[in-house]
Amino acid sequence: MKQTITTSLIALIFCGLFFLYNGIPAGANPPSPGGASVAESHIKTARAELKAAKKALGSDYNCCIEPECDFCALADGKCICADNVSKGKAICGNCYDGWKAGRGQVPNVDVTKIQTLSPDQAKQLFDKLATAK
Repeated sequence: MKQTITTSLIALIFCGLFFLYNGIPAGANPPSPGGASVAESHIKTARAELKAAKKALGSDYNCCIEPECDFCALADGKCICADNVSKGKAICGNCYDGWKAGRGQVPNVDVTKIQTLSPDQAKQLFDKLATAK
């Protein structure tokens, strides 16, 4: 079940990114003043589906910032950043940036002592994201 959610989630995000990088599909209406563009519509849908997928992961998705980051869910199909930061362990770069921006949600954490993933750990997650199907 989690593999299916993760695979569907990654496919959805890649579709959204396709539209972002390749522009508006032929025949689609261009952005209009005051209206949502096709890309904005796709992004809104992708965000809603990603939020639902993270909820479906249940206890396997435990982000430490608000709003939640998406990186771990997309790259690894889970998030343990809240557990890690509460134990003084490293967290993903998105969560790290969230803490630095004042978005941390785990009590009793000294922001100055938060660690981010090592380059090797980050590479492993990015490699998973790059090879996700």
